Amino acid sequence: MTVMARVNHGRWLADCPGCNGAEIVTPGNLFQCLSCGGPRQEVVFPAEMAIIEAVLSRRRRPENRNWQPGETVADLVRENEEHPEGMRED
Repeated sequence: MTVMARVNHGRWLADCPGCNGAEIVTPGNLFQCLSCGGPRQEVVFPAEMAIIEAVLSRRRRPENRNWQPGETVADLVRENEEHPEGMRED
């Protein structure tokens, strides 16, 4: 069984299919829910992980750095363009 990674507040997380708990995940490591102790599972990260991180890092506030499976990089870029006031100026 596998779980999909997502970004929440700039952190890569995976959701437990058993209890809906969530844990921080990193590539190459297995997911195991610390809430229910469910089985270890492979985490699937998007092929565009580095690009997603780069686009989200432009956002000034961590609470606005979110990505869900199914969202495209173009979606994130469009959101950034729609909210220039929330972008960093570096």
